[in-house]
Amino acid sequence: MSIVSESAPASTDASGAELAAMPPAPSEEPAQAQRSRAYRIYKAMRFWVVLAAIVGAILLTGLGASVVKTGSMRPVYQPGDLVLTINKDIVEPTVGSVVVATPWVAGEELPPIAHRVTEIAPDGSIKTKGDYNPEPDAWTDRPEDVDKTVIAHVPMAWALDAVKSPIVVVGGITLFALMLFWPSSKPEDELDDGESDDDARDPDAAPDDEVVIDLTQPSAAANR
Repeated sequence: MSIVSESAPASTDASGAELAAMPPAPSEEPAQAQRSRAYRIYKAMRFWVVLAAIVGAILLTGLGASVVKTGSMRPVYQPGDLVLTINKDIVEPTVGSVVVATPWVAGEELPPIAHRVTEIAPDGSIKTKGDYNPEPDAWTDRPEDVDKTVIAHVPMAWALDAVKSPIVVVGGITLFALMLFWPSSKPEDELDDGESDDDARDPDAAPDDEVVIDLTQPSAAANR
């Protein structure tokens, strides 16, 4: 059985007079809290540095993506696929590579077209052809007409076909409804912080087997 004192006697000076209890000095901030704050600042700075690096790389290299709209490059590129492109100054076009150009035909600028390079003239002009087309393109791309070089592609046609399927659409709506209206399995009487009843006790309360004696009150034996 342990004995806990609720209050300690006041300190006295050399003459025996009681001195007022001095208030406790403010404790310094724990080192763990300081490390936690420094780590949060580091994480925030790391995020913005990485984001700035990504944005800078995109702006400097002209990295981008375009959607294939026609079947002129089948079977390599299907309508709906994504092609990843980069500035032609970073990756120069060669015979056999695919470029994105906006050619002029009869005084009219065509929309961007991704076709394969079949010939490069000494002056830098380029002849192109769609892989699925039987004949080369009727136009010649001037150097200023060529904007990007294709460096990769992401097959996405299957996703467009899946979205068009009624089964996929109905299944997606049903799954969303289940996630939205599914009842929570958490009991209502469960503590929010996950503590048990024993953990939620008053930390200042004495245990059941502990006797508390107040030393500031005179005992019955002393008054006899």
